[in-house]
Amino acid sequence: MKLCQYSIGGGQPRLGAGLPGDRIGDLAGGLLGALSASTRAGGVADYRFPRSMEELISDGEAGLAAARAADGWLKANASKLGEPLVFDMASVHVHAPITRPPKFFSVAINNKVMLSRCKRAPGGENNPHYFIKLHTTIVGPFDPVEIPPVGQVGSEIEVAIVIGKGGRHIPQEKALEHVFGYMTHNDVTAHEMRRTSEWVIVNAGKPNEERLSYPGRYKNLEKSAPLGPWLVTRDEVPDPQNLQYRAWLNGSMCMEGSSADHMFTAAYLVSYLSKAHTLEAGDIISSGTVPAKDPWTFATIDFLKAGGHVEAEIVGLGKQKNEIKPVTW
Repeated sequence: MKLCQYSIGGGQPRLGAGLPGDRIGDLAGGLLGALSASTRAGGVADYRFPRSMEELISDGEAGLAAARAADGWLKANASKLGEPLVFDMASVHVHAPITRPPKFFSVAINNKVMLSRCKRAPGGENNPHYFIKLHTTIVGPFDPVEIPPVGQVGSEIEVAIVIGKGGRHIPQEKALEHVFGYMTHNDVTAHEMRRTSEWVIVNAGKPNEERLSYPGRYKNLEKSAPLGPWLVTRDEVPDPQNLQYRAWLNGSMCMEGSSADHMFTAAYLVSYLSKAHTLEAGDIISSGTVPAKDPWTFATIDFLKAGGHVEAEIVGLGKQKNEIKPVTW
């Protein structure tokens, strides 16, 4: 299934399902249709769809079964349905599929080519590096991304893994069973800020000097991390290591690659993170980006300089298009 959150005319967000022809079906209405059409849907007769995707995921198999029943009925009847059950995507506000995840992990430098240029700590070859993103970075797939005057800011398209069943010390061979689904994520990054101001050298000038950098600001700009449009359930992504990535700046393709080139797989990341953290339903793990596409480089993908809009697509998970909106500090 392709699940989403949408609203109409400034109303409360609702849960939806992606239908052919760039349309969205209302899950709550779809479940009522399914129940009226068949007694075989009786197992979900008492289910009431919650207000958020995080709650739906937390409902486990009950929520998933209800969503499947609603999705199936909507798809079977979509050709004869209209509002208030089925909407054109362009006529509603499509929100990020998840807006307040319990935790939002983001993996740094997970591409084999990019890692080959890095000097890593001795014995750290099996250790992914990651940081925490704030939920206030999240915007919808067609919302503006806000860029303050901090120099060069660029695109980093990534697959976002969404946890369904939480746990601790999850074995790698069982890790994908804990995944609810996958989303497109653009991890917008203030590269110039990272290079010029977001670091400190400890013991400067001494033999044991050490440069430290913390991705607090340059990875957490307000309203700068588009998610969606869809949260695609695990059953529709048989191999998360075979997903194709593309990103464009004002129509020029600036990033291209595949999750096949990741050093650390989705299963490895879920297992690895669960050793140090209890994973919860609705947690997001953004799994790392791909290189820039020649003639572009990470340093020349410059949102403020270019203006216009940025697009990001993971084939099968959906395409975003976000206006670049300069803001003041």
